[in-house]
Amino acid sequence: MFYFWLQTAYTPFPVTDILIPVMVAIMATIVMSIVYKNKPKIDRGRVIIYFQLSYRRKLIRSLWTFPIHIAIILLAIYITHMRPTVEILVFIAFLTGNCLQIGYNYCMYKKTEA
Repeated sequence: MFYFWLQTAYTPFPVTDILIPVMVAIMATIVMSIVYKNKPKIDRGRVIIYFQLSYRRKLIRSLWTFPIHIAIILLAIYITHMRPTVEILVFIAFLTGNCLQIGYNYCMYKKTEA
C-alpha cells in the first residue's frame, strides 16, 4: 500500500532525477579534461574522445552534431510531454549551450591558428 502511494505521489519537479545525471556528467567532464590537458591534440583522422581533438576539429564536430542535438531535444520534448514553459526553457538552455560551445571553439581555433 505504501509503495503504491510513493509511485503516485506528485512531485512538481523531481530534482534528483536531473541533479544526479548532471553531476555525473560534470564530474566526467572534469576528469577527462584533466587527463587530456597536456596531451597532443589530433587534427587528422578519426577520434572518438572529444578531449583529444584540436579546436578546429572540435568546431567541426560541434557544427555537424548541432542539427542532431536539435532533433534529439525536440524528440525528447515530444516524448516526455512537459509543460510548455519547461519545454521552452529546456530548448533554450540546450540551444544556448550549443551556441556558446561553437562560439568558444571558433574563438580558440582562430587564436591557436594565428
